[in-house]
Amino acid sequence: MTAVVLVDGEHYPSVTRWAIDKLRAGGLEPLAALFVGGGEKLDPSSALDLGVPLRGSGSSEAPIAPAVGDAIDDLHPEAIFDLSDEPVLGYRERIAVGDEAAASG
Repeated sequence: MTAVVLVDGEHYPSVTRWAIDKLRAGGLEPLAALFVGGGEKLDPSSALDLGVPLRGSGSSEAPIAPAVGDAIDDLHPEAIFDLSDEPVLGYRERIAVGDEAAASG
């Protein structure tokens, strides 16, 4: 099953990459990671390498759902897998992401 993985900067990149690798080992094929915001654990002096192509949602103030819709349109994943956490994506944002994914089939 192919998927777009939602990630944030509130987790250490090595932990996020480990989670993506575990998904891959479990049979999921991550097509890309969609960065949804946050930056507490990121090193601004180095590029974020998660082992999959990285897509951004734009600024941290930009709505996430349109970026998810764009990723679905471009990549045609079978699933969206969320590795992000609050406070980056709250309940409203998660519902908007789910609505976007459902509307996209």
